[in-house]
Amino acid sequence: RDGVITALDTHVAGIKAPVEPESGLFPLQHSLDLLELMGAGDACFLVELLKLAVVGRAGEHGKQALSRVLKSLGQANPEIAEILLEFCITELEDVVAEVDNQRSAEPVCQGVPPSPTPSMLASWDK
Repeated sequence: RDGVITALDTHVAGIKAPVEPESGLFPLQHSLDLLELMGAGDACFLVELLKLAVVGRAGEHGKQALSRVLKSLGQANPEIAEILLEFCITELEDVVAEVDNQRSAEPVCQGVPPSPTPSMLASWDK
């Protein structure tokens, strides 16, 4: 997984083009070769890798590299932009559902078990 992320980051970062100051992205006309090779399935795979990157499982620069590529893909392809929007909506709905479940869960109270009596110990030995 680090190899894929490094390759993407190297490809995108290796483009000798100025970064657009307002978005922090490379201009799309300079990275169309990469974007044209990637489709909706690739975007879904990159989203799953981004989820791993968010929890620190995809290398040091995983979040930045994957975010950069996904942003560019979304800007270049309306179908991918729609897929990314749906992923965001689904993730937000999952977070809300989890928060609601945590609020409605009743606390579990666990008492201290009684000390075993000699008669209890004797019945366990049988």
